[in-house]
Amino acid sequence: TVGVGAGWFFPGPDIFTPNTVSVRFRLKSGLTIEPTVNASISHSFVHTHTIVAGDRPSIASRNYVANVRFAVQARKPMKRSGPGELHGIVTPFVDITDSATNGFGSDDRVFDTTTTWALGWGLGVEYFPPKFEQHWSVSMDATNPLFAFVYDTTYDQASNSRTNSTTYSLGATFAPAVRGMAHLYF
Repeated sequence: TVGVGAGWFFPGPDIFTPNTVSVRFRLKSGLTIEPTVNASISHSFVHTHTIVAGDRPSIASRNYVANVRFAVQARKPMKRSGPGELHGIVTPFVDITDSATNGFGSDDRVFDTTTTWALGWGLGVEYFPPKFEQHWSVSMDATNPLFAFVYDTTYDQASNSRTNSTTYSLGATFAPAVRGMAHLYF
């Protein structure tokens, strides 16, 4: 079945306005897959005219940041009690950010690319009101980081230098991102 839902990440700016939406794919085994795709780009352009002794030199800078994130939340029922289920949650994701910062000189550019591979864990509860026969649910989950690998490359055009860095993190962290949702299943 496919579930379409809306809900809240906590803490949120307004408890009366939902701030997240999702689509869930629920298999016969109860395993639920909730994919996430986020693609964004921001661009800025500054053009400056300077008057010096009657001359009008013109300089410009262009900056952009592009980001793509692919994530999946896999929810597996571990325990059922009446119309409620306790879920174990695994959340792998890949996040790629590419940016360019162009100063006011023609060769004054810095390019940066960061790629993050990560895995999170969590617990959730989902309640299916008996009257609606598994066509409607409310859920709450709390997810935490477990593992992250970050690779960053920076190229400075002015100095013709490239810097690569790698960061790892591993830990059974309990700093949950909490979310409440309501889904309608078809």
